[in-house]
Amino acid sequence: MRLNFPILGPLALIAAASLSGSTPELKQIKKVYFLQMTAGFDQYLAHQLTLGNVFEVVTDPKLADAIFSDRIGEGLEAKLLELFPPPKPPEDAKAKEAKEVKEKAFNKDLAGSGAATHPPSTWGRGRGNIYLIDRHSRNVVWSAFQKAKTSRAVDLDKTAGLVIQKLKKDLGLTPVSNHQ
Repeated sequence: MRLNFPILGPLALIAAASLSGSTPELKQIKKVYFLQMTAGFDQYLAHQLTLGNVFEVVTDPKLADAIFSDRIGEGLEAKLLELFPPPKPPEDAKAKEAKEVKEKAFNKDLAGSGAATHPPSTWGRGRGNIYLIDRHSRNVVWSAFQKAKTSRAVDLDKTAGLVIQKLKKDLGLTPVSNHQ
């Protein structure tokens, strides 16, 4: 389909850019951190992201504006709490001691039962899903689905390149074409 509006050319470009799926939160992201992904896909995404000069990839999650993950749900929430624990309110000495006693008893019971603290999540297990999560709001600000044909390195790298192309398009970093 070809759209040709000679008089409205610039307006058509602006409208097309606004429909690209970009959000204000996405445009504010400059630095990203990767959680470990299935088949090492995080490594291929980081490579393609760096190659495309889209975001700065950081190895310290505390420096990141957003986190890439291939799954969402309880497992992700637990990992985010581990990486970015909420500030602890000040406690008086007696309350702190009572809390420590309760935690030790709970941990002892938990260790004896063989129960895991966080059950595995069934969310996000579909291979090919990629999520970009704002570190502060913990909202998914961008997502894509691009399944690799195989788990071979060449296919994973190609798939990562396609994901980054989608991201660049949604960020408005690629020219908008009048041809489809």
